[in-house]
Amino acid sequence: MSAMRLAAFFVLAAGCGVTLSTTAINPAPRATTGRDPATVEVYTAGPPPRPRVDVSMTWADLGGPSLDPFGDMLGELRKQAGALGCDALIVQRTTAQAMVATCAMYTDGAPRSMVARPPAAPAAAPPPLVPRE
Repeated sequence: MSAMRLAAFFVLAAGCGVTLSTTAINPAPRATTGRDPATVEVYTAGPPPRPRVDVSMTWADLGGPSLDPFGDMLGELRKQAGALGCDALIVQRTTAQAMVATCAMYTDGAPRSMVARPPAAPAAAPPPLVPRE
């Protein structure tokens, strides 16, 4: 690997940190318990359809170049949301290097598994048996 490529690699690897800053905006509607970040729903085109309380806002700032700036910032926002016990993040991308997201907690009491989802497509019927002659 050339010295130029090696230097570029270290610059990219060292400058990819995401800095988060969180501000509380409303009291949580229930006790907060951490959750797996993968279970935090993410909304980018509007708020979730369920009743909720917006608990906090978090700003994410990308500290340097990144091959996936949205993914890097979103990953850190999800981790933070999971640590805060959020059910959902309502994300707004503000610049190429910064985002803001609202942490939302649902108030309808329905477990995530009971949220209305589109019905699964019915299984196709097996082909009819044809007698061999």
